[in-house]
Amino acid sequence: MFVVIVRKRALFWVPILVFLTLGGVLTILAWLIGPAPAPRLGLASAFPHLARGLFPGYQFGEVILDEPSRLLEKLSRSELDYLLELGRPTEGLVSWPVGYLVPAVVVPFFDSRQMLDLQSLQEAILSTPEEVLVAQELAVPGYPWWDAPVRYLESGEIAEELREGRGGFGIILLQERKPAVRVLPLEGVDPRDCAAHPLAYPLTRTIYLSQRPKGLAGQLRDWVQNRLQSPVNAFRLLALGTPYAQPWAGEITLVAVGDIMLDRDVKKAGLSNGWEYMFAETASFLRGADVSFANLESPLGDRGRFINMFQAPPEAVEGLAFAGLDVVSLANNHALDYHHEGLLETMRLLREYGIDWVGAGRNLQEARAPLIREVGGVSIGFLAYTEMWFVYSREPISWRATAEEPGVAPAELDQIVEDVQKLRELVDVVVVSMHWGKEYVHEPTPEQMRLARAAADAGADLIVGHHPHVLQGLEFYNQSVIAYSLGNFVFDLNLPSTWETMLLEFTLSEQGVRDLAILPARIFGVQPRILDGAPREAAYQRIRQYSLNLR
Repeated sequence: MFVVIVRKRALFWVPILVFLTLGGVLTILAWLIGPAPAPRLGLASAFPHLARGLFPGYQFGEVILDEPSRLLEKLSRSELDYLLELGRPTEGLVSWPVGYLVPAVVVPFFDSRQMLDLQSLQEAILSTPEEVLVAQELAVPGYPWWDAPVRYLESGEIAEELREGRGGFGIILLQERKPAVRVLPLEGVDPRDCAAHPLAYPLTRTIYLSQRPKGLAGQLRDWVQNRLQSPVNAFRLLALGTPYAQPWAGEITLVAVGDIMLDRDVKKAGLSNGWEYMFAETASFLRGADVSFANLESPLGDRGRFINMFQAPPEAVEGLAFAGLDVVSLANNHALDYHHEGLLETMRLLREYGIDWVGAGRNLQEARAPLIREVGGVSIGFLAYTEMWFVYSREPISWRATAEEPGVAPAELDQIVEDVQKLRELVDVVVVSMHWGKEYVHEPTPEQMRLARAAADAGADLIVGHHPHVLQGLEFYNQSVIAYSLGNFVFDLNLPSTWETMLLEFTLSEQGVRDLAILPARIFGVQPRILDGAPREAAYQRIRQYSLNLR
């Protein structure tokens, strides 16, 4: 038998020791499972924009902007929790790659410069820094503009400044590019083509989130937090959901072409050579796009009552399918050449071959209804209208749809604005097709410009024009692209100016339109072909001049 004798003085300290021990255990437990304090982040930059873009909506305890060496000192003294580093992380730190910083050199779209080398870039920065516009996210060390008195602006402001002629060139984030500016390859490398090999582009830097190695206590806390599914450094996962993680991801292409008419000499070629013949030289390019769009200028089928000019046989739809066309506009002055039945038969044939249409319907509500397609996570809404909804043919008739009768959507400003505003809330990109203007004239009419800008102000991203049979210029209006006339694409007119055409290739994302490429082409007989070499350059210069004349 054992007997424990406790002195009175010891009895006094026992509960205190138990209380202190329990308090210590509870404190440690609270530290292990409790929420971490908001981290402090260091960034070598003149602005916090890069941190905000990488970790959208995250509330840091503090974002400290300083020189790299001083930030490392703060990190070593535990005055910082994390550090953003570019290119190569500091040896001895624990680092995670969270994305890429890809500065794209841009110029106004119709600028004559086609490429740039690093030496020329550095010389321009040294000689005329006030002409160099740099996105605030790119105000970081390691780039030739870091120590130069360049102008730092928001990416959207840079595009606007360049468009208005207030700057020589801009340097923006690749994912922030707009169609009003054009990306220049650097040292022969186009940053848009580097998804598979990001570091092939000379200015690309990997972004790292770094911290000091943690001791046993810190590792234990991280282990507990991970078990609780609340990791201390979970905020770094935010960056993996931003465009910085993959600046090339989430992009699709839309190709738009001009008027397609499949009657008269085109019909003869189709009947003798097959309906694929007209598209033999362009089908691979059209099919390569995620979405391809055209204006269908002739009804299809063998039904209806002759009213005006065109009707292609039913099998002509096979040519459109072979070309890879996804969407066509029926809002034009030939949609009802074979009256209501001819229009409805055209719709039936298009549906049978998986081709969508817009701008016409069994009544006005259908004619004004948008077509919405989602491709690669990007939603595109199409609307189509025509100025020519009353046609003076052998039997004067209104092409305009009514509440009871089939027809086309008229280009009436109030309706256009109303439809665009509604569609704007539903999709990432709004495309408006307009059949308008004067035939064989390279300049848009004041009414064309009024309608186009109203559609743009209402929220349209792309306004694509048809009907003049010749090319007209492109205008970058606010954030929108207006192509006043793409000319003919498949047609049989015997005027040399009507043989010139173009294909417009747009790069789209959830954020809107990123890029525009012009592919000059020419109709040989009834077959369009994309041009190369000197003919291509000569045709591009004419398109460029039509566009510059719009200023």
